[in-house]
Amino acid sequence: MDLTFNSKTIEFHNQSFKILLQNENGPCALVALVNLLILSSNHAKYSRDITRLIQGEKQVKLHEILQALADIAINMTTGSDKLENIDHLLLMLPDLHKGLNVNPKFNGEFGESNQETNELFDVFKVRLVHGWIMDSIYNGELSNLSYEDAQDLLTKATDLDRDDKDLQCVNDTEEDEKEKIIKNANALTQFLTTTATQLTQIGLLHLNETIREDEFTILFR
Repeated sequence: MDLTFNSKTIEFHNQSFKILLQNENGPCALVALVNLLILSSNHAKYSRDITRLIQGEKQVKLHEILQALADIAINMTTGSDKLENIDHLLLMLPDLHKGLNVNPKFNGEFGESNQETNELFDVFKVRLVHGWIMDSIYNGELSNLSYEDAQDLLTKATDLDRDDKDLQCVNDTEEDEKEKIIKNANALTQFLTTTATQLTQIGLLHLNETIREDEFTILFR
């Protein structure tokens, strides 16, 4: 059964736009991308088909949305800007409504495992951003970690607490290194607990400084 998405009309910059709605809670990069293409004046010449599709129906079928996005992606990567792996990236489109692999780093960047997701948004000339940032003054080492790195560190600290001897046999970790791991894990746990909304004050400042006034971006949160 083909999924459907509802739509509604909003007022934005004194104009009426019909945007896509998310039917269920959870990650949905599809809705974010479609609405960005509709609202962004910088994408207007490419987004006519998706705009007409949303305008014409109260409910829009998933396969129609994906086809419109595929056509836009192809049109935006012609000529010298053509990507060799466009076919591979188009295969990622069906996963947009399920959620993508996003691995934010606590310095405002994204981890290496985020490359495919970044490449997909690059096709549409859209930036993925986030504001889950740790002040490097607080801990410069931890601020360079990604979320996946953080989980690895916490797991390592848990193993250390549970069975110090086993960890010694596996990693041959010296005592000072063990203390450092536990100290960093405690600091990291405190950061993750106090920033459960995945947005920090320094992150908001970063977004304010790096997003242009006329730029539309997709915010990971």
